[in-house]
Amino acid sequence: MTRLAWVLPVVFATGCAARVFTPPTGPGEPFADAPQVWAQVTERCRGAQRYVAQLRVQGWVGSRDQRIAQTLNGAVTRTDDIYLELRILGSTAFQMAGAAGQATFVMPRDARGLHAPTRDIVAALTGLQWGGRELIDVLTGCVATPAAVVTGERLGPDLQVAVAPGTTSWLRERDGRWQIRAARTDRLLIEYRLHDGGWPSSVRVTATGEAPLDLQFSLSQIRINDVLDAGTFRLTVPDHYLPMTLDELRSIGPLRDGRMKDGSW
Repeated sequence: MTRLAWVLPVVFATGCAARVFTPPTGPGEPFADAPQVWAQVTERCRGAQRYVAQLRVQGWVGSRDQRIAQTLNGAVTRTDDIYLELRILGSTAFQMAGAAGQATFVMPRDARGLHAPTRDIVAALTGLQWGGRELIDVLTGCVATPAAVVTGERLGPDLQVAVAPGTTSWLRERDGRWQIRAARTDRLLIEYRLHDGGWPSSVRVTATGEAPLDLQFSLSQIRINDVLDAGTFRLTVPDHYLPMTLDELRSIGPLRDGRMKDGSW
């Protein structure tokens, strides 16, 4: 059932112990060129219509003892399509595929599956209410679809840009070019820690409050705008599979550290 070709992963252990980014404060100076700067910074990622990568996800969701540590194969598109696969010891632990905000999730070893909104399945796995569109925006560095009016101000060496309602980004110049450092969208703080070939390779997402989390995405084997098989984002639940609920998926926690290491739950 695998839709994409992958090479064996080279995984580097990365933790989430580093200090969380602190947004700059204090009186700022209006920066009239903010719309042009933001357009330049996001020109490349806005051209990414399809994004394929290997995603190493580490951290915790809910509490520090609910740790996540797995490597996924993934593909997402700007039209809200998604494909995720977790393979352990050469066999499929789960697959997820969907289009237009609806997805199918299957666990072949347990012969179980479900149909649900994409964002609800991703939230059950990671605590992040994201679909394919949000994932491609965040992972490529675009953060979010910009509003009609983008404004910004200088705060010391940083440029603070109001990208959209509820979304703010912070940029800093490096070697004469502006580069995104971090962004806040709704309750989430997103940090761009490393880049590889111009694309983010290390993205940290944190949240506090009633639904805390701290997740690090290490991204490798990035491919942009590959032509994908027509069936990549379609998945069928076999008739003999038993149905599963989102609550059951959340309790199983297939991304948790230690799950499926020996090929079984």
